[in-house]
Amino acid sequence: AISLLGTFNVRDKDGNDITGAFTTRLKSLLILFVLYTEKSKQGILTKKATDILWSDKEEESARNNRNVTLRKLSILLEKVGDVEVVSDAGFLCIRWHEGVFCDYRMSLDC
Repeated sequence: AISLLGTFNVRDKDGNDITGAFTTRLKSLLILFVLYTEKSKQGILTKKATDILWSDKEEESARNNRNVTLRKLSILLEKVGDVEVVSDAGFLCIRWHEGVFCDYRMSLDC
């Protein structure tokens, strides 16, 4: 379960609180993916995400930091359930599958 509205909170498949494993950068990246994916199924341009989160870095350093952070986020999302980060045609998005709750997504369905 991923809660973005109110207090940021993430729980794994077993209901354990794993929020503490999310650094500020991981939280920001997850939020970007959720917001942009809900706006457009393509998600966010990889370059745009990099520019937003690593604007203080040189291009190579920003790319390395992005890739490391993406890997860490993917590992954490595996613990949450059937949800994944997808890179396709220069875009990054989050793919939701059965049984993964996100309060922001649910609020859009109301």
